[in-house]
Amino acid sequence: SKKNPLDFTLWKPAKPGEPSWESPWGPGRPGWHIECSAMASKWLGDRIDVHHGGEDLVFPHHENEIAQSEGASGAKPFVGYWIHNAFLLLNKDKMSKSLGNTFNVREFLTQYSGEVARMLLLSAHYRSILDFGPGSIDAALVGLHLLYEVKLKSREILSRPRMGSNRQAEEAWGAFAASVQKAQDAMNTHAFNDLNTPGIMAEVFGVVREFNRTLSVPLSEATPAVLLGARALIDLMEKDLGEITGLGRLEPRKALDDLGRIRAATSGSGAADKPTAEEIASLIQQRLDARKGKDFARADAIRKDLQSRGVTLKDGPQGTTWEYT
Repeated sequence: SKKNPLDFTLWKPAKPGEPSWESPWGPGRPGWHIECSAMASKWLGDRIDVHHGGEDLVFPHHENEIAQSEGASGAKPFVGYWIHNAFLLLNKDKMSKSLGNTFNVREFLTQYSGEVARMLLLSAHYRSILDFGPGSIDAALVGLHLLYEVKLKSREILSRPRMGSNRQAEEAWGAFAASVQKAQDAMNTHAFNDLNTPGIMAEVFGVVREFNRTLSVPLSEATPAVLLGARALIDLMEKDLGEITGLGRLEPRKALDDLGRIRAATSGSGAADKPTAEEIASLIQQRLDARKGKDFARADAIRKDLQSRGVTLKDGPQGTTWEYT
């Protein structure tokens, strides 16, 4: 029992109707802070490296964990690094069971995808408040689209024959190489700088912008250096970013199609007016057939029709891609 204001209860006497277990102190149940110490001690030892939890658990839950764990084992500190995340919001309101404005991971994965969840969570520092509202989710979808669009472009570049060297075009890729190195350095430093994932993502999107800017330089796509640039970008996404965050490792064309379907399904009242992915694929094939038959008026009409319905087509050496706008 508590005999001092500093005491906390490790075994709570059962109240009528509560779950309970028999013990030397009578029927009761563990105090809600003791089970974490017990599990950590059994499975991880008297000292653990990292402990995570919401910032609202600092007091009293985690402070009690420290007191009872260190008091029982004598090993200090109980935890090497505490990682307390800020509250999650849903449309600017705190997400909590009492308010009834929660959704579980399974629901989010069904409506969106695991990669969208990763992008959303990595976009904000874990100590910053994150709003799972339409704006932040759409930003995550747009970010993923940019990553896979440039990955697809890099794949297409690697499949083309090169024309010849041009000094100015070759030199233009120097700034891109520097941006790749900067992003790799950020991954090596920001990961240990209180898990600064927004800093990592900012550098990655800086690489994407520099890649597209360099491609706009005359003859930059024709010079051999473009092969090194395209390969460096794919490696950055699949190896560096992919292995650290799990982002960017999917096949780009399929990923872009999936993102298009997600955006169409979650874009609100206007979604019903937009063509489905299956309809778009059919119209793209019809447009291709029209172009092969030199019916360019029909091909252009299909493109304009899709554009009027919120779909933009992009023609490339390996085919036509599309996105909802």
